[in-house]
Amino acid sequence: MKRSRKKWIAVKVEATKGAAETLAAADFAILAFNASLQSAIEFEDRAPVGLAAGQLVGSPGVHAGRATFSVELRGSGTAGTAPAWAAALQGCGLTVTNIPGTSDAYAPTADLDTQKTVTIALVEDGRRKVLRGAMGNAVINGQRNGNKLMVDFDFQGIWVTPTDDAQPAGITHETTKPIRFAGGTFTVDAASQKVSTFRFDLGNDVQMRADVEDASGLCHAYIADRRPVAGFDPESDVVANDDLHADFLTATTRAFDATFGTLAGNRAVLDIDRLQIQNPQTEDRSGLLVERIDCLATALDGDDEYSLTLN
Repeated sequence: MKRSRKKWIAVKVEATKGAAETLAAADFAILAFNASLQSAIEFEDRAPVGLAAGQLVGSPGVHAGRATFSVELRGSGTAGTAPAWAAALQGCGLTVTNIPGTSDAYAPTADLDTQKTVTIALVEDGRRKVLRGAMGNAVINGQRNGNKLMVDFDFQGIWVTPTDDAQPAGITHETTKPIRFAGGTFTVDAASQKVSTFRFDLGNDVQMRADVEDASGLCHAYIADRRPVAGFDPESDVVANDDLHADFLTATTRAFDATFGTLAGNRAVLDIDRLQIQNPQTEDRSGLLVERIDCLATALDGDDEYSLTLN
């Protein structure tokens, strides 16, 4: 029998796109939730004429796979040192600028040569599953104020035939506490907002690059496009103070800044310079009027819709 929670996951940036990285035990230091790695291989039936009924041996298609998992939004405990899970951010089409002892700043890139693919491995109680050449999408979720913030990942890559593997040994996990959706700052055009939920979706369109010379039929994943969006629910105000609907109709953008966490080495800062409101809707939250706002993070010169800094 196999235990469903007895799993270890690793994510490592590939030196060569599509070429699986060799993983050490230390690479499995990510503390993940709801981790899954499954094949996504299409199956072709073979029912030629000449058979009154029934099927011949079928044919598997391209060797694609999918990995999903969630992590707590938290730092390594040392500013300028990326946490174990942050390699997954590079696999979501983000470049990283490291300032030792200070911060790691992540920003999107549309340059296909600059985008990084990752190898993802999931050891399931004695069996190892692997994706190579993978890229994906990430969503930052604050489902309720006061609760911990989560980052939900969804990757596509090339499926590698599973092998038996022992439990990784010698893993040291980071001991920082998860960042709570409380105690930080949350401003739109420098005005503080009273919100109970928050969501930021990188909005990546992940595609697989074909390669008939590879036995899998694939080369690696890439991000063809993106549409980053945010959603939150501030308390309603009079039009004189906050005319959301006028901004929506005139396509006026606003500056958004949020700092999650208060301790150095365990903070995250999300900056969106041009947040465009999309059709705000009034709702009730425990007897208070609030606005359900969905927003688009827009570009000016390209690759400048947002930045995420871990410091």
